[in-house]
Amino acid sequence: MARGRGRGAQTRGRGKPVKDYYEGLPSDADYMRTAHQRAVHQARNTWLIRLLVVALLAGAVRLWGADVMRLVQLRLHQTGNEVKAVGGNITEGRDRRSGAGLEEGQ
Repeated sequence: MARGRGRGAQTRGRGKPVKDYYEGLPSDADYMRTAHQRAVHQARNTWLIRLLVVALLAGAVRLWGADVMRLVQLRLHQTGNEVKAVGGNITEGRDRRSGAGLEEGQ
């Protein structure tokens, strides 16, 4: 048996804008205008600050980019040499513990 829709399922009156009493007052319109101007000004300032940060980063890369790249490459080379040395020490210790370098007659 099918059940009928109750009163709670009806959507009568939804979606209609409610008229506010203060909506048409001139002071309300002035407030909305100044609030919009403030929001626009804040958004513009945010974008200007972001643009300034990007410009400063680009200038820093332009001035010190080559030096920083040389420093990074030097550090990578040093780290690679350290890793090779540690790998050699590990292999050397393994061979020493296993007796790979011993001669039979001794």
